[in-house]
Amino acid sequence: MSDPISNFIANLFTPAGFTDLLRFVVIIIEALYVIFSILVVRQVNLLNKSFKTESAGLFSMLSYVHLFLSFLLLLISISIR
Repeated sequence: MSDPISNFIANLFTPAGFTDLLRFVVIIIEALYVIFSILVVRQVNLLNKSFKTESAGLFSMLSYVHLFLSFLLLLISISIR
């Protein structure tokens, strides 16, 4: 009787297992990037409150577009199989 850990390790060294592991790692990194994008939006909003400039709306819009695109990339990566 083989245990699940041995099966996991044996499957890891196959092309399909390596692909699944790599896909999981990429999704984790992209999720961390979405968190980073949220922090960028927060920082831009704090900066816009501290310094009044004519470009404040542009900076806010760019930060939200960045957040949207990073979230979209994460969703696309999750949906691709």
